[in-house]
Amino acid sequence: GDYLVHNVAMCVQCHTPRTHDGLLLMDQQLQGAPMPVKSPYASTPFAFAAPHIAGLPAGWPEEEFVHFLQTGDPGDRPKPQPPMPPFRMNEADARAVAAYLKSLR
Repeated sequence: GDYLVHNVAMCVQCHTPRTHDGLLLMDQQLQGAPMPVKSPYASTPFAFAAPHIAGLPAGWPEEEFVHFLQTGDPGDRPKPQPPMPPFRMNEADARAVAAYLKSLR
C-alpha cells in the first residue's frame, strides 16, 4: 500500500500539503491540501483541493473505498473532479491502498 500510494498512484502528490517552495510536508502526509496545479482548460471542472485521505476518506467504509479504487464508481458520493484519475486497480492493489491509508492517523 505504501509503495502504491507514494510511487504508483502518487496520491501523496495532491493529498499532502506543501511548503511555499513546493516540498511535501511529510509530517502532514495525506491530510488534504490545496490542489498543487491549476486546470489547463478554463471550461473544465477541476478540484480546488484534495481531501484528507489518511485513515480512509471521511465517511467511506473500507469495502466501498476498495470498490471505488477498482471501478471509479463513488456510489452515492459526488464523482471526484480532475485531476483525480479514474483508477481501475485490481482487488489486491485496492485492498493494499485501503489498508495502508487506514493505518495512518
